[in-house]
Amino acid sequence: MQQVVHDLEFHASDKNIVDKEMALLKNLIQAV
Repeated sequence: MQQVVHDLEFHASDKNIVDKEMALLKNLIQAV
């Protein structure tokens, strides 16, 4: 069970990183 929770937390943080990168890309595109 602990491993499942750990995997979920890992995927959640991974998704947050992707969301931040997408936001940065959108800001760059708007700045051009």
